[in-house]
Amino acid sequence: MKALLFSHDPDPRFLARCQEAALQVVEATPAPDSMEKVLATQPELVVVDLDNDSTQGLALIEQLRQQHQHTALVAVASSGCALVSALENGADVFISKLSSCQELVAQFKALSRRCNIKWGHESHQAGDYSLSVRSKSLYFADQQVHLTPVEFQVLLCIFNGQGLAVTPESIISTLTQQGHQISHNALQVHLSYIRRKVRSQGGELPVINRRGLGYSTQS
Repeated sequence: MKALLFSHDPDPRFLARCQEAALQVVEATPAPDSMEKVLATQPELVVVDLDNDSTQGLALIEQLRQQHQHTALVAVASSGCALVSALENGADVFISKLSSCQELVAQFKALSRRCNIKWGHESHQAGDYSLSVRSKSLYFADQQVHLTPVEFQVLLCIFNGQGLAVTPESIISTLTQQGHQISHNALQVHLSYIRRKVRSQGGELPVINRRGLGYSTQS
């Protein structure tokens, strides 16, 4: 499920749990150009972070609800102080940032049913290879390749590109937001390790390096 996050200071731990819950956060940005962002990104849901500036966040929820009546709106915060105000201003659901991955999955699935949103991204395909969000593993020909947390996040960034090139800078930025410190050289090392794992089980990682563009999957 693709989401647009409005936050002045995105919490890397919450972002990581969202991704584990099969929520693809495509952008994290403050609120001033909110309308343009919603129209340009066409997300399946919009997440508004009420921490740091709840007044602006609540105003944004109200504005989004008035102008985008059919957009699913999620309010998030570390505490429940603004729960009632968020729902009254137009949020479809209020979620605590402290929620576990399992709780987030349940909340997002319930929201997708209510808003008629197709729940997806529990697995990502590239030809005969499937990257499972649930098990954090890569599957092919009845083989399961176990991945470290960083290896999984690297592949998830690339598989999310759906065949389009994903720049190393984009991958590094995503992992940094999730609390992983990684350099360009380290990124190459991680991909090399993953290739070795796949080859040791008789496969070939469906990821290519498009010189000057970045990494992409291939069928």
